[in-house]
Amino acid sequence: MYAWSLLIRVDPGYDVGAIDILTSGFDSFEVNVANPGIGVLDTAYVTDPLGDGRNGLVLNNTVNGVAISSPGEEALLGTFFGPNRTSPPVILWDGEVEYGGTVFDPYLRVLPPDNVSLHAYPRALISLTVVPEPSHLALLALVGLGLLGVRARGVAEPTRAC
Repeated sequence: MYAWSLLIRVDPGYDVGAIDILTSGFDSFEVNVANPGIGVLDTAYVTDPLGDGRNGLVLNNTVNGVAISSPGEEALLGTFFGPNRTSPPVILWDGEVEYGGTVFDPYLRVLPPDNVSLHAYPRALISLTVVPEPSHLALLALVGLGLLGVRARGVAEPTRAC
């Protein structure tokens, strides 16, 4: 399983309230809940809604007038997950034809697509089920600390006579 970060960088003079895109090569999308402008309940990632093998992402703001990113900075919108680590087969398409627009202002009016750049960047997936192999020195240090802990515990606990 690979993770791809969806970032948005908006040119100065624009605010973004929603994006609608199509994707392939991903299985799911997780919204960046730390972004206060994104309406988690109003955002949906749908598998193959058009029947052509592409998946759809509709990401909306919390309410009209609220931006999901600030001009001039790159904002994390969320993370795609899927089995691929290269592009292609990981692809993003605009939603100009299928959704009537790709990028919308905070009042959900379509913005010109030339002013916004959407990218999916691969990033390391951190999971509780995947543990990176520690280096040899770190492993030796952990073993040493474990032995010291066992030795200290043996000294601190008195033995009981029966």
